[in-house]
Amino acid sequence: MVYRYDLVIIGAGSAGVASADLASRLAVRAALVEKSRIGGDCTWTGCIPSKALLASAGISHTLQSWGCKPLKLEAAMQRVHEAQERVYGLESPDAWR
Repeated sequence: MVYRYDLVIIGAGSAGVASADLASRLAVRAALVEKSRIGGDCTWTGCIPSKALLASAGISHTLQSWGCKPLKLEAAMQRVHEAQERVYGLESPDAWR
């Protein structure tokens, strides 16, 4: 079987996913190549988890200043994973259909 593409996009991080989306809107035959998981560093190790963790730390700090118990690490990490899955849901191949 021979595949013919107008464009090959290497990396399914935020830029690669956006490029593939634009290509599909322009009716360009594009191949999106990713060695690991769609979403790239931003979704899985960088932007999304760090911002979710910082938000949880801010909430925990506020709760402590009001005399409440701080958030547990397990709860903060659950929030991080939920944020990652929410973003991945927008980037996954199922979202493109």
